[in-house]
Amino acid sequence: MFRAMRRKKQAPSHATIKDILRRGTSGVLALSGDDDYPYAVRLSYVYDNGKLYFHCAKSGQKIDAVRGAHRKEAINLEWEPLCMLEMSIEHITGREAIELTVKKSSMHM
Repeated sequence: MFRAMRRKKQAPSHATIKDILRRGTSGVLALSGDDDYPYAVRLSYVYDNGKLYFHCAKSGQKIDAVRGAHRKEAINLEWEPLCMLEMSIEHITGREAIELTVKKSSMHM
């Protein structure tokens, strides 16, 4: 279903990725936008128990792109000026900078 990473030596562990998400407060959400054109937007989030929570307006490009990602059931919240979305993480990967990978391997020699 998901392609394997080509640069596996640069892949942090799932525990490291989860720790990064837990400590972080913002990131970039990238989805298919209008006419399947790539759409990426910076957002503030909270990570808890394998899910990302973030807010957005009830109308606009971000919510339209998320709806296009088959998350309609998570959007049915009827909060007045905004809604809060919960996004379950189905698959996660990361990649360290090659400089960090080389530095770690030279430290273990």
